[in-house]
Amino acid sequence: MISKKALSPVVATALLLVVAVTAVVGFQTWFQNYSSQLFTDVESQDSINSVNIDSVVNNKLYVKVGENTTISQIKLGNKSCNLGNKSLSKGMNSIDLGTCPIGSDEFEDVVVFTDKGILQENHQLKNTDTMIDCSSLNGSEWIRVPGNSNLGTDSFCVMKYEAKNVSGTPTSQPSQTPWVNINQIDARNVCSSLGSDYHLITDPEWMTIARNAEAQPENWNSSHVGIGYIWTGHNDNSPSNALSVSDDTDPYDQTGDSGTGSCDGSRDSWPSENPWGCEGQKRTLQISTGNTIWDIGGNVWEWTNDTTDNADLDTNSAGWHKWTEITGYDYLEPLNSSLSYINGVGRVYTSTKTNRNFRRGGYWDTGRYAGSFTLDLHLTPASKNTNIGFRCTYTP
Repeated sequence: MISKKALSPVVATALLLVVAVTAVVGFQTWFQNYSSQLFTDVESQDSINSVNIDSVVNNKLYVKVGENTTISQIKLGNKSCNLGNKSLSKGMNSIDLGTCPIGSDEFEDVVVFTDKGILQENHQLKNTDTMIDCSSLNGSEWIRVPGNSNLGTDSFCVMKYEAKNVSGTPTSQPSQTPWVNINQIDARNVCSSLGSDYHLITDPEWMTIARNAEAQPENWNSSHVGIGYIWTGHNDNSPSNALSVSDDTDPYDQTGDSGTGSCDGSRDSWPSENPWGCEGQKRTLQISTGNTIWDIGGNVWEWTNDTTDNADLDTNSAGWHKWTEITGYDYLEPLNSSLSYINGVGRVYTSTKTNRNFRRGGYWDTGRYAGSFTLDLHLTPASKNTNIGFRCTYTP
């Protein structure tokens, strides 16, 4: 007969403690594994969701990621680009699509294949800079300007120089003085006469150039965007006439400046305030494509294709105004709206009359109010003057 002996209270308690400890340790191990996997899953999902497709500009895809990521492929609409495991750093990245050119069509479905998973976004992107050829246009001296989606512009070609009258044909060339004494209506017509895809530059196109130039450090006297002033142009009434371009390698051509002088009273012929330091009437500005454009901040005024019946622009008074005084028309202003004529961006001249047209830049005697953003709204489309010219654009 087997003898059954009861466990002592001490032994029983000890066994219960062992079982409890084992259970707790087992639960902790399971919970840690579960939490780790859950965290990994959540982190992976967050990483996928943190890939933000920003835009397509200059045939580059701009993507913002929340952490270091590898992208193997992207699909824009029905077009796929294999990127060969492109490594992206946390923050904004640009992916050059040069080996996989994307056209100007809009992409409703955007799919990104990453090492963290697949992200699909359903929204429209648009390549704002199709690679159009500007080298074979009338006069050949045309440059390509990347479009600006905020201003509603696609990539376009623009005359490098103010239009010259060559046997009645508007021509972009350095020689000759600009074609002036032409009203806005006739400027439209002669630009259109070049062909079906040519037109007088529109105000959004002008602003696309001005804002692009504003963002280039080499266009600022300090070599830092927003510090100091952006170069203007021939505006000091010395000489008191429009200039041709005799030497297109010299950005100060025929102005008598070299970037080291200082302003005097003759450059302040229109404004009543004291003159300001604006050494150097540099006639050229560079844009992001590396191209140079001449005389959009002086020499002669230039018509753009726009008119307005609300020329007072909410100021309720005619005259020169700072950009900060204009409300409801942000598209007319510099990217940095805090800049003023002291920074070389000029001012706006408003009128309380209706049917006013847009002329830009200033002329050889506008003084410190000349600049690539300067806008005058007090003339009608039929007005003309020996200090007003124009330039044409081409948009295929």
